[in-house]
Amino acid sequence: MTRVALLIPVAILVGIVMNWKGRSTVTGKKFSWKSIQMPWFIFGFLLVSAIYSSGAVPEPLAEKLVMLSYILMAMSMAGLGLNIDLVTFRKYGGKPFIAGLIGSILLTCLGYVLVQTFHLN
Repeated sequence: MTRVALLIPVAILVGIVMNWKGRSTVTGKKFSWKSIQMPWFIFGFLLVSAIYSSGAVPEPLAEKLVMLSYILMAMSMAGLGLNIDLVTFRKYGGKPFIAGLIGSILLTCLGYVLVQTFHLN
């Protein structure tokens, strides 16, 4: 949940930094707050979170919407997986795959240690 919560400020910060770097080094133009590229899903995420937190959505409907979101996420992951060219993945994807695997293992271990340390189970 912390990773999801940190997604918003990190995405905004990345947008600001990339805009600032791109404007000053490539085009010579000055930094402008209006030209920051933002992923629009973040605002949708904030809106849906606010609506749910307000209690405006009944719990049975919220449960069905969560199930629908799981189904849609699985469909998008399957779509991404089905578009992978295995020859190209084998050629270029080995190192990133190993890096992602190691990162996932480390995050899992860290999570386990934190749960055991703070008795969160």
